[in-house]
Amino acid sequence: MTLYRKHAQGPTVKGEFTLTYENVDKYHKQSQQMDEEVRWLKTVLNLRKKRDHPDSVTDSLYTPEYISRRLAKLEAQRPITDDIAKHIALLEELDQIERDMSVLRPLVFDKVEGQKVEHHERLSDLTDRFTALEEQQNDIYSSKYPELKDHLPKIYYMILEGVDIETVNSCFSKMKSVLSGALSSEEAANRLMDESQRKYNLPSTLYDPIRVKGKGK
Repeated sequence: MTLYRKHAQGPTVKGEFTLTYENVDKYHKQSQQMDEEVRWLKTVLNLRKKRDHPDSVTDSLYTPEYISRRLAKLEAQRPITDDIAKHIALLEELDQIERDMSVLRPLVFDKVEGQKVEHHERLSDLTDRFTALEEQQNDIYSSKYPELKDHLPKIYYMILEGVDIETVNSCFSKMKSVLSGALSSEEAANRLMDESQRKYNLPSTLYDPIRVKGKGK
């Protein structure tokens, strides 16, 4: 999560905005709308890649006919405006850069190839371009969801970087419980950590350094 680490990691910074039981649903709805858009774009990109590179398709489900029908159905859900076409092109470039970097990294760390300056320079150029494109994507979504980004940046960047919507929904559920007085903030945080451990089969001691002892159980 490069954008999350860059812009949202660390303690929450208290500002003038106050989340309340009356306005939390508004931000939950914005989160769901943003998630739908992020996932729609990623799915369209993935299907187009399968269509254009059939030799890379390993799942027998993805026949050319299935890909064509599925892609047509998705593209009919939202008009492909010039802005969306540019966004898709941006995502395609990001995807290509990731693949190029995955090829270059082993060379950079190879005992022999790693001595070649051109590999390091190329990887550095790709990294810079990748970072610039990520920020362009950030700008696109921040123009559409400015309140969500400004007021709940951790949620905003989680969605932008592809966290599953169930996790986001659980976060909002815990927020409402805290705002209604049903849970303390410590209890809510501990329950979210418990859910994360179970869902992703994480080590039971992973969150010990930040867990509030004796609460949320």
